[in-house]
Amino acid sequence: MSKEVESFLRGKNKTVILPTIGSFVVFFVFGFIDNLKGPTIPAILSDLGLNYRQGGTVLFSEYIGFLIATLSMGVLSVLFGKKKVIFAAGIFLALGIAAYSSASRLLFLSIFMAFIGFGLGSCEVGGNLIIVDLYSSQKAKYLNIMEFFHGIGSILAPVYSGQLLAAAVSWRQVYRLALLLPLALLIYFLLVKVPKKHQGQENSPINIRRIGASAIVGDTILFYLFILLYVAAELGVASWLVEFLQTDRGMSVSASSLLLSAFFVAITVGRLAGSFVVERIGYLRIMKYVSILSAAFLAIGIFAPAPFVYFLPATGFLFSIVFPTATAAVSVKHPEHTGVILGIFFAFAGIGGMVGSYFVGLIGELTTIKWGFSFNILLCVLMFVVLLVLELVYRIRERKGNAVSLN
Repeated sequence: MSKEVESFLRGKNKTVILPTIGSFVVFFVFGFIDNLKGPTIPAILSDLGLNYRQGGTVLFSEYIGFLIATLSMGVLSVLFGKKKVIFAAGIFLALGIAAYSSASRLLFLSIFMAFIGFGLGSCEVGGNLIIVDLYSSQKAKYLNIMEFFHGIGSILAPVYSGQLLAAAVSWRQVYRLALLLPLALLIYFLLVKVPKKHQGQENSPINIRRIGASAIVGDTILFYLFILLYVAAELGVASWLVEFLQTDRGMSVSASSLLLSAFFVAITVGRLAGSFVVERIGYLRIMKYVSILSAAFLAIGIFAPAPFVYFLPATGFLFSIVFPTATAAVSVKHPEHTGVILGIFFAFAGIGGMVGSYFVGLIGELTTIKWGFSFNILLCVLMFVVLLVLELVYRIRERKGNAVSLN
């Protein structure tokens, strides 16, 4: 066990424990606010008379904001520090929620959802970089633990919103009450110091040529494609599961929201469990296993008889380790300019969020929500294919003695 972790567990080193707790707070807020959209989308469509394609456009806008944040905040974290990134997250979330919950036209819903997406993207960059900086070894383990708190927020959001909506509370009020979270985030980080550098190492200056040489090599591009596909699948499920269950399976608002919560419970439990095994099994190997199993679970849950619908929330357990493990793999491969490289990596995650949410809605509008939701199966199969190619690339490099093993 590292000295940093021992200090954290004993509560003696405030330079580690307080920003670590802060990263957990960031990801709790991230998970909670991000996952208000799934349960509220049916209410918004009904209240404002929008169709699936228009609903998909609103969700798409969130990931435009997310994409802009991840592309910009990786660089800004190097120039101004991670704390400024967290402040940006809190401010944009507060402004976005206040305006989105007051909007009625599609244009303004989309613009202010993009504000929320910018805040979420800033959470993604800031929270991950805090952990990567504080814990120099076993990154996947501690990133999985941080993601556990994202899962707690993700679990509570559908329960909170589902109960309020079932009690005939407006979707607008559901969002307005959530304004307390970004405000709490801002207050916490006003009081906590976040180290700008780790273990006495100076932040290296931004070198565009060297960053480009790392950011556009073959294996890194494959990681970008992989995370795009993964986030498309996860958000495709999370954003449209409630609508699929209500429309295709005839479930009630409360029952469908509880199954969405179960999906996030599975993700949360899986991340906690994954933190104990991911380093032993290997990054690429474990992601390969869960990718193909996820495709199978989704197919069973969508096309098998009614009792098998519970395979859908169970898919969350398989999804759970993918994002933090892929993040750890990229940070291991790119120890220099990590903030910038991870910013690009998270930007592709944002593109994935656009693809998943939008195309599930679009295909659902053109055919049925069942076929739209089935798009997620294809995404999981493609994840598996990309990992097979990555595995082949690293085997070739390992034989030549010029690659760090991720298996």
